[in-house]
Amino acid sequence: EILLCYIERFSELMSLGEYEKAACFAANSPRRILQNIGTVNKFKAVGKIRGKPFPLLLFFEAIFSTSHAYR
Repeated sequence: EILLCYIERFSELMSLGEYEKAACFAANSPRRILQNIGTVNKFKAVGKIRGKPFPLLLFFEAIFSTSHAYR
């Protein structure tokens, strides 16, 4: 149930256009449940937003910053 709530919150952040928050949320997801190709495709589908970084780039930056190799 906790994982389901986590996925729902991620979807809510995406639908609100809170891509940076959604990226961090996904990168820190328990058991890495949101670190998959489905999540990549959701960020990719958003595309470019004028004056803002690509949402997909935000996701990969968040993943990178939470990796053990980065630390």
